[in-house]
Amino acid sequence: MFKYKANTMFSSGIEKVEIKKETTHQIVKSDSIREAKSCSYHTYFDTWKEAHTFLLTVAKQKLISARLRLQKEQGNHENIKGMKEPK
Repeated sequence: MFKYKANTMFSSGIEKVEIKKETTHQIVKSDSIREAKSCSYHTYFDTWKEAHTFLLTVAKQKLISARLRLQKEQGNHENIKGMKEPK
C-alpha cells in the first residue's frame, strides 16, 4: 500500500511512501520505521491530489501571515520615521 507524505516544514513537497501497516494515528513504513500520520513537519494522505490541496492551503496561510507581518512592520517603520527629537 502507498501513501503520499506532504512535507511542510523546510521545503514543501510530496513523496510517495510504501506503507506496511496503518493505525488510527501512525503508519509503519516498509523499512519498519513508525511515524505519526500527522505532525507539524508532515501529513500523510491517501492520494496525491489530497496532499497537493493540503500543501496549497498551507502555502496560502503562510502568505496571508507574511502579508500581515509586513503591514505591521511597515506601520512600525512609518512611526519611527515620524519621530521627532524631544526638546
